[in-house]
Amino acid sequence: MIDTINDQLEHWEPPFDHPVDFGIEDRLIIRLTLNPDGQEIYVALREGEARGAVAAIDTIQKKLVRILDLSPTACTSVTVVGDKLFAACLDGVYVIDIPAWRKQQ
Repeated sequence: MIDTINDQLEHWEPPFDHPVDFGIEDRLIIRLTLNPDGQEIYVALREGEARGAVAAIDTIQKKLVRILDLSPTACTSVTVVGDKLFAACLDGVYVIDIPAWRKQQ
């Protein structure tokens, strides 16, 4: 345990001696997220030609509507907070204004 007020290590507990089953794969990375308005799904692209980009899929039309190139590295996860899309790539976290991105299509 770390005392964050005094920035000191108070004690170290041994690791669990048995695995804990959380019901999901241990290495699960959230590669897609749904916009709260339900209009689009955003996907972090980490492989292939579009590596380092985020794709927007229209849920009604069921088709790809936009791709935004962000990074020369892979994007590993995405999440939406309010009207902002946060994309985590290997070189940093990118913040995209969703309404502005929609207007660019």
